[in-house]
Amino acid sequence: MSPASNEAPKAPTLTGGCLCGGVRYSVDFSGDGQWPPNTGLCNCTRCRKASGALVSHTIEFSVKQISWTPAHDDANASYREYQSSENCRRGFCSVCGGTLSFIYDGTPDLLHIWTGSLDEKWVIGEDQSGGFVEELCIPRDGILFAGQAVRGVTDGLRGGPRYEALPGSKVLD
Repeated sequence: MSPASNEAPKAPTLTGGCLCGGVRYSVDFSGDGQWPPNTGLCNCTRCRKASGALVSHTIEFSVKQISWTPAHDDANASYREYQSSENCRRGFCSVCGGTLSFIYDGTPDLLHIWTGSLDEKWVIGEDQSGGFVEELCIPRDGILFAGQAVRGVTDGLRGGPRYEALPGSKVLD
């Protein structure tokens, strides 16, 4: 936080991509993009299986803020989407399998990027000073499916409301 104001420093553009580098993206904050963006954790089984981790962490952006390289309609693009449930799609690289995005059909103007796909400098800083860790990594908007947390491992995570399932469901504590 800047000592002169209560506003967090704003990143003009965040960048990231998959493990092999075949898919890259940038998220532009020079316009009206919300800063800090909405962030959250999910303990659901589908997110576990998609990420290969016990808990997933995503950041929500407007689709208008995101640019992909190569563009999705490029014949050489390795970005693919998988319909993981009736209302959700998950984006990934078809070459390395890197998980990149989550799209809920009920909010088609929003896209969730998996935080682990961000370039290192945004999360840990170029000199390991912390980057934008507070703005990007603390799950202020909640922990989803907290009722499915792994006891003794992910059930102690904090950072926002702990929802039994999705936002709007019972808050556990």
